[in-house]
Amino acid sequence: MVVASDYVAMSGLARAIRLSKARFPTLRIDLLPLTMASTKLVALGEVDLLFAGQVLDVELPPNRMVFEDRFTCVVCKECGPGGEEMTADQYLSGQHIVLRYFEHQMTFEDEEALRRQGVIRERQISVWSHSLIPPLLCGTDMIATVAERAASDIAGRWPLRIVPFPFDQEPVRVFAYWHNSRNEDHILSEFLGMFHEVLNGDTASGNGLRSDA
Repeated sequence: MVVASDYVAMSGLARAIRLSKARFPTLRIDLLPLTMASTKLVALGEVDLLFAGQVLDVELPPNRMVFEDRFTCVVCKECGPGGEEMTADQYLSGQHIVLRYFEHQMTFEDEEALRRQGVIRERQISVWSHSLIPPLLCGTDMIATVAERAASDIAGRWPLRIVPFPFDQEPVRVFAYWHNSRNEDHILSEFLGMFHEVLNGDTASGNGLRSDA
């Protein structure tokens, strides 16, 4: 069983799963959503592999950093703010679609970047999944702030465009976790290698994003 958010799936995990099926035709993969209970499952060895960002307290040291990312803005091509770049004032004067995970609405590194600047954005809509952003964003002048790998996937499928996030930010890091009993698991190692292959071939890598083996 593999546990991951839709962000990680959009960032290359889904392609790695397709690649693994080509190389290991009999391999069965159960892809489960990331929840607050996931951390306990990996600690007990009840899931094979968990991917999580640094904002989630897994209560275990990560086994590997999988990739780095950074936040960017996504707007509607037709109705969204114009221009190739967005000023901080334009960003703060806009209305926003904001990602919040889990029941307690866990925030991400973009919120921390805004806190460091001492500013607050107007949150118009909160969503729990990246897949909800495009249909809510299209035809509006709202702004969504998402990680670049997910933004590239979204903008490639919908009439949306990417605009740089106008504040200094720290990298977003995604880690892999597994139980010690999987340390010598050949299939797990091969799968992580395939994920790394996908990330290195990702068009987003040309934008300065980084993946680690």
